[in-house]
Amino acid sequence: MDKSSALEYINQIFPNEASLSGIEPLMQKIQNEIRTVDVGILAAVRQQSNSRTKAIEDLAAATTAVEVVSLPPSLALSIVF
Repeated sequence: MDKSSALEYINQIFPNEASLSGIEPLMQKIQNEIRTVDVGILAAVRQQSNSRTKAIEDLAAATTAVEVVSLPPSLALSIVF
C-alpha cells in the first residue's frame, strides 16, 4: 500500500475531526486481528517444526532399512530378528 492509498483509507474511516472519537474501538479491533494472526503464525511454525521432526525420524528409519537390505542375507536376518 503506498502513502496516498493509505491516506485515502484513513480519510475514508475518519472524514472529519469528530469521527476521530471512533479511533479507540478501531485500534482494539486491529489489535485483536493482529493477535489472531499471531496465533495462526505460531501454530503454523509449530506444525512445520513437528513435520520436520517427523521427516527426520522417517529418513533415519529409511536409511536403516536400506543399510539392512544392503547387508548379506545371513547378517540381515540376524539384525531383523
